[in-house]
Amino acid sequence: MPSPLSDDVAAIFCEAIELRSADARAVYLASACGGDDALRRQVELLVAAHLRAGDFLDRPPGDPAEPTAAWAGPEAPGTVVGPYTLLEVIGRGGMGVVYVADQAAPVRRRVAVKLIRPGMDTQEVVARFEAERQALAVMDHPHIAKVFDAGATAAGRPYFVMELVRGLPITDYCDRAGLAPPARLKLFALVCRAVQHAHQKGVIHRDLKPSNVLVAEHDGVAVPKVIDFGVAKAVGPPLTNGPAYTRLAEVVGTPLYMAPEQAGPNSQDVDTRADVYALGVLLYELLTGTTPFDCEAVGRAALDEVRRMLREDDPPRPSTRVSGLGDGERSGVAVRRGVDDRRLVRLLRGDLDWVAMKALEKDRGRRYESAGAFAADIERHLADEPVEARPVSAWYRARKAARRNRPLLVTAGLVAAALVAGTAVSVWQAIRATEAQQRAETAEQRAATDAAIAREVNTFLQVDLLGQAAGARPADHEIGDEPYLTVKEALDRASARIGLRFRDQPLVEAAVRTAIGEAYNRLYAHQLAVFQLERAVALRTDHLGAGHPDTQASMTCLAGAWGRVGRFQDAIDLRRQIVESRQAQLGPDNPAALACGVYLADAYRVAGQWESSTPLLEHLFEKHIAVFGPAHLETLGVMESLASQYEHLNRFDESMAMFEKLLNQLKSRFGSGHPSINHPTLTFARVCQRAGKLDQADRLIRNVIEQQRKLDDAPGRRADKANALGWLALNLQLQGQPDRANPLVREAVAAFEKVRPEYPRRFYWESLLGDVLRAKKQYPEAETHLLRGYQGMKEREKVMLAFERRQLSEACERVVHFYKETGQTEKACEWQAKLSSAARPK
Repeated sequence: MPSPLSDDVAAIFCEAIELRSADARAVYLASACGGDDALRRQVELLVAAHLRAGDFLDRPPGDPAEPTAAWAGPEAPGTVVGPYTLLEVIGRGGMGVVYVADQAAPVRRRVAVKLIRPGMDTQEVVARFEAERQALAVMDHPHIAKVFDAGATAAGRPYFVMELVRGLPITDYCDRAGLAPPARLKLFALVCRAVQHAHQKGVIHRDLKPSNVLVAEHDGVAVPKVIDFGVAKAVGPPLTNGPAYTRLAEVVGTPLYMAPEQAGPNSQDVDTRADVYALGVLLYELLTGTTPFDCEAVGRAALDEVRRMLREDDPPRPSTRVSGLGDGERSGVAVRRGVDDRRLVRLLRGDLDWVAMKALEKDRGRRYESAGAFAADIERHLADEPVEARPVSAWYRARKAARRNRPLLVTAGLVAAALVAGTAVSVWQAIRATEAQQRAETAEQRAATDAAIAREVNTFLQVDLLGQAAGARPADHEIGDEPYLTVKEALDRASARIGLRFRDQPLVEAAVRTAIGEAYNRLYAHQLAVFQLERAVALRTDHLGAGHPDTQASMTCLAGAWGRVGRFQDAIDLRRQIVESRQAQLGPDNPAALACGVYLADAYRVAGQWESSTPLLEHLFEKHIAVFGPAHLETLGVMESLASQYEHLNRFDESMAMFEKLLNQLKSRFGSGHPSINHPTLTFARVCQRAGKLDQADRLIRNVIEQQRKLDDAPGRRADKANALGWLALNLQLQGQPDRANPLVREAVAAFEKVRPEYPRRFYWESLLGDVLRAKKQYPEAETHLLRGYQGMKEREKVMLAFERRQLSEACERVVHFYKETGQTEKACEWQAKLSSAARPK
């Protein structure tokens, strides 16, 4: 066995192999080895051997490797290490040798085994290898290579066993597949989420680059995997019991992807934001085809100059880098991204410029605070929502809103007036929702404050919102040719003015933000609602305290918005906080405290936490009967929630009995044609469908449709009518009448495409359309709608309510039925496996 290398040789070798240019290596070796010619020759021999072998990190497993005969170490192919038989060398890095191996027990599978390179088992390298083994062992994420086992050879050299990842570096995969920027961004967001998982486990990668992010296809889906945590650094407790051997002057990582602080004199002061920087470089390369700093320039530069560039020079924005390329090179970059070169520059200019440059900030305090925050901004961009990296402006938010909501274009005058009227009432009620416990203010002072806030809010709504919404679109407006602003655009413009308009009036600002947030909620722009309501809560908490009724009014609105964007647990926690505060202030039987309890129960229901929501709703129902009486509207509201709860638990008889009682009470109070009866009637019909009482469901749904014909045609009402048509179509399909169901479900799908194109229910009705067409033997069109419906729901799964997640399973069942009926057994089995592995609601 070769003699172990000295620490100096090992350290210099590890740095030298990271330099891609021969000139850069020569400059570095001259500096690092000084006048010690023997030391330099030893390192140069190691580097030459490394380059002949090729780098595991720069070649995906499965690519042709050096012939196995070139390896003459003690663990040559064919050697048995533990339960693993080494088959072939697939990669060699500065520290380890990687084999494909067969595992014999306890399961048979093919794996990758990585061992310390012979002659490299110095104290430093062994400690670093051990850190890699431990770092990978604590992580469990679908986009991080899994560790199966670890041990040591008979000679005492450590090894670990990981899943065999056969894929291409992410940049090569995207280029070969010709992926457009949005598809690249979706892959990149998955990588960010994987890195966030590592950070949460206390591990920093410190060497993220394309060759450490491999992409392979599984069932036609691109799956990225982050590999090689060999230079990972624990952000929490040490990963091994040994000392940390990274010297103060040593630079760990690859220069082109290295954060400035890694290249600084205090390179040990590295945290998770170093990986955020490396992810920024990776994003830059995915978008532009090159790294922020030119590869050749870095290769030619001495190490000290590379460090200076990283710490001091600012790279160009992605759009600037692409537009500055030569014509041929720019066209090549664009072609590999599936667009022409002008289109590519336009796609990069704006959000993506801001996002990439935020990740590449030299001051890490100005970068994204985490890889998860980076991913969230990428996802906001893909959803045409405002990104946090970009400074807020009125036109920016208006453009984003219009792109997402073109179907909502309306004549703004009447609709905006109605919206503002409802919003003003909400604000006034929130302002007036104060109790006698409010200390530190006399009643007269509070009344004066309320009046002043109300005047400011009304002025803002009338002038900044209604005034500009009702006017014509300015000549320089960038969105389309429509003559009027949408309500959504008007809200976005008004929102952009809030911070400056009320910078010295925080309580007025909070009231306006609450009003605008609620308006966004009504338009199903829930992410924008969250943006406004989080700021409103922060302002009111700072100036009024968390227990103040106004603060809790904003909190209630925020919890609702969080629920609609899939932040179910955040919504539950906030609503629980409100309940505890209100009960402590007012007593458990106070109407306001009971109302907060109902909101909490609904939050549990939305999240599908039936074990919490059921007993709470039953308790609240009894309380409401005692406090308000059985026919009070508040009691009837709880009754509807509890009846729906019983449906989700498949307690259909109890649910139907309660709905019948509820509808009788509502008809007695309002009359049989009142609009407030339509929603519970439609829910009752859904319960009847699930209980197999299709005739009763048919009568209920048709009654709702008849009543809805008498109502106006606002976007929300059009969605309600589309839902009723969809439920009727489903009822007819369940009765074996696809010909009658077909026009109804088509109308429902078309209506949702116009008014709420991104709403999960729109895709549920498209799935039903596919099933109707299957029943009509129109198989090609049926398959298109079935797959599109399921995929649309699947992409929105994280924001679905509990019963909508059950509908996702129904959509999957329809696909299985289609492939069975059409004799496509293999596909039927594939989809049956998806259905079986999905978590179905109880």
